[in-house]
Amino acid sequence: MSRAGPGRFFERKEKGYKSYIKGMEFEKKVSNWLTDQGFRVKMRKRTKRLGEFDLIASKGKWLGLGEDVLLVECKDKSRISGEDINKFAYKVKRLYDAGKIQKALFVYRGELDTSAERALKIMNEELRGLIQIKKWPSKKR
Repeated sequence: MSRAGPGRFFERKEKGYKSYIKGMEFEKKVSNWLTDQGFRVKMRKRTKRLGEFDLIASKGKWLGLGEDVLLVECKDKSRISGEDINKFAYKVKRLYDAGKIQKALFVYRGELDTSAERALKIMNEELRGLIQIKKWPSKKR
């Protein structure tokens, strides 16, 4: 029986750290883009009772009448799965039902696999009306 030595542990830890940094850089780009669109990004990477989210942005008065609150999920990976879409949809539904958000945005870089495309097709109409899907331009080489 072969065991992974300490080297394997540190390889995994380094890979996880690089992935975390890559995700934070992508969130920063999306945050800057939202700011250019007139939104104020209020929170980044928070875990609340209703779930973890990447960004919360708003237009209008913050925490007052007339505000437009947007939940944003950022995915920077080669393949976006149906599970990614379904987890986000579940989070959107819970926050919308609780009156915390009015809209949601799923920003991704990579490709939607067939299960993601299927998840989008079978999503109920009300939920699909709340969620916008945006493909981010590919990285320049």
